[in-house]
Amino acid sequence: MPDQLVADFAYLADASLEGRKPGTNGSLAAQEYIAQRYREADLLVATGGNDYRHAFDNDRTIGRQFGVNLIGHRQAELTQIIVITAHYDHIGKISGRIHPGADDNASGVAVLLSLARRTQLSPLSHQILFVATDSEEKGLHGAKALLADFPGDVEQVVYNLNLDMLARVGRPARLYLTGINTHTAFTGIVEQLNEQLLQDSALRLIKEHRQPRGRRSVSQQINYKNASDHAVFADHGIPYLFFGVGGHNDYHTPRDTFERVEVDLFIEVEALAWALLLATDQRLQSE
Repeated sequence: MPDQLVADFAYLADASLEGRKPGTNGSLAAQEYIAQRYREADLLVATGGNDYRHAFDNDRTIGRQFGVNLIGHRQAELTQIIVITAHYDHIGKISGRIHPGADDNASGVAVLLSLARRTQLSPLSHQILFVATDSEEKGLHGAKALLADFPGDVEQVVYNLNLDMLARVGRPARLYLTGINTHTAFTGIVEQLNEQLLQDSALRLIKEHRQPRGRRSVSQQINYKNASDHAVFADHGIPYLFFGVGGHNDYHTPRDTFERVEVDLFIEVEALAWALLLATDQRLQSE
């Protein structure tokens, strides 16, 4: 499984995809790749059709917002749904230079695909929607389109696990979990995972995202509650957990490449994501 995880990450971050900007050949290649991985994981098509792709095209006063989400469904004994999101789009080329978007967010999609494979072998109690969203970078439009035309009963969604930027964990190795206060089932989950599952790892999970060093002015501050697709779920009153790294200097630059990632640590990140999903699946059953 680690080999496939790393291969998925490397492919989605490859320069040949030219930053996966919506509407480009690189985006189409990413869509085809993700759909193939969904098929291999035996995910169901969420609408009962024959295509994981859900296109959206919203006319805006300034600029056209469009894209293609990829949605796969894992059935379970409960009717309640966990929605796992990871945006696969990035910003493409700027001034002729490719911005590969390895950490942002080939890393999150690679982990999403790995979780899909894991649930194939180890089914959970809750149903799972695996959603690779598009057009996140331009205003969270893929997540907005998902909830505007949800493939099922949105009232059955118990929470959103949003995977965005999972690879550049830094030194010391840290990941952050924002949204713990959105559901009582999440209370104490950071402590549980750090104590029980990470004793032999250098990686640690921290409550709430922290501002990157050097961002001191109000204009430089990152509002992590609104920073990614989970914000759309929060706007609909749906609990969420936002799982990812803090900011780093290669964010939205051509330097955000697969070659800058510590692969061994990234494999540990995926294991932590799986532990987090297992823990929430179990905790929500008792609520």
